[in-house]
Amino acid sequence: MAKNEKPVSNKPSKMTVMLFQLEGSDETLQEGFRTINTAIDRLANPVVRVIASQQFKGLPASKNGDDNGGDVLEAELVEESGEAEQVPVERAKPVRATGVPRQPKILELNFKAGTVPLRTYLEQKNPPSHSRKCLLIAACLKANLSIDDITMDHIYTAYRHMGWTSPKDITSPVRSMKKQNGWFNKGKEEGSYAINHIGIDVADNNKSE
Repeated sequence: MAKNEKPVSNKPSKMTVMLFQLEGSDETLQEGFRTINTAIDRLANPVVRVIASQQFKGLPASKNGDDNGGDVLEAELVEESGEAEQVPVERAKPVRATGVPRQPKILELNFKAGTVPLRTYLEQKNPPSHSRKCLLIAACLKANLSIDDITMDHIYTAYRHMGWTSPKDITSPVRSMKKQNGWFNKGKEEGSYAINHIGIDVADNNKSE
């Protein structure tokens, strides 16, 4: 009589009892015992053969091609536990829109201050392009209101004051003058620009270059 013993656990336990009766010579009995032991061992420790393409996709193949190797043991554990390893799925991060300028806002500015108010100054100069309009606005704000750094909000407010239609990218003319002409420097704050003495000279004398 043989009995399989398992550790105590919360799961239901099983016990298999087998009774064998053999007759024959000593040699025959020994051979029978070996056969019975082999059969019991196979029942207690079954060999699981894995077909990777059907039952256990994704398991690595054995390096030596032996079904009884480490890969078979790994598959056997998966089959006995009945639990599949949960692989965390990385969620895509939200993509923020870039390169889209914010909407400008109107500032509270006194354009009538100074010796020559902004409207009079711009009407006298009669700037023909957005670049010249932005240049003259920056020069006038610096002279009349002591505003060194201008932003899209300053330009937009001046355009609204004059009744002009502003460009879609309102600071594009200023960036171009900073890069190509050198009439502006980078301001103290992000997105701000400061007209320099060369730009002021061009604005005051209405130079073409």
